[in-house]
Amino acid sequence: MRGLKIYYYPEPLLDRRRKPVKFFLNDLKKKRPALHKKVDLQIKKLMRANIFIFNEMIKNKNIYPLGDGLYELRVPKRAKGGVVRLYFMFSPWEEEALILLDAELKKQDSASTKTALTRQKDVLKSLRRQQK
Repeated sequence: MRGLKIYYYPEPLLDRRRKPVKFFLNDLKKKRPALHKKVDLQIKKLMRANIFIFNEMIKNKNIYPLGDGLYELRVPKRAKGGVVRLYFMFSPWEEEALILLDAELKKQDSASTKTALTRQKDVLKSLRRQQK
């Protein structure tokens, strides 16, 4: 079974060495290895998922649609020490592919989606330029 392909912003938009989400995850691995392991497990679960499983993850509140094609995955759902929030979108270039736009460790309820929304706009703007 083929799952969802995962890209890390700014790929496939640009092939830069610095990928902010990967940088965040590497830092998390050093500082909070147990939490990183849980996040890594969820990313691998996404990579094995198909659209049906993805929709089940939404139904089970593992993934939260934030509107305008932006999604959030929380790992774990709740925890005193903080929750990692991964923000992503479906790739406009490739079917069954996700682009991880941003990640943060939140210790309070309110999310900061500003960076993820800006990066989502960059991806969509690039797509429009390619279509011209």
